[in-house]
Amino acid sequence: MSAAIHSALRAHDLDGLSVAIRRGDVNALTVEGTWRRAPLHEAVSELEDGGPVDAVILLLRAGALVDQRDGSGERGATPLLVAVFRGS
Repeated sequence: MSAAIHSALRAHDLDGLSVAIRRGDVNALTVEGTWRRAPLHEAVSELEDGGPVDAVILLLRAGALVDQRDGSGERGATPLLVAVFRGS
């Protein structure tokens, strides 16, 4: 069900995100192309595109890990680092 979480994040749909969080794993990595990332990575990235900061808050309250690597191995970025680098 993490795909539903990512879909709600991309749509900036907080109600849909709340429902998807209750049904899914907020730390499950979603594979797209050659990269993998958790919902918190997606939420932080969406901030640049006008995504709501409330999405980040919902995920954190649901137990999303700020230090989870993005699936690129030991060198992968964490959501916290992505937020810092992007000025979020």
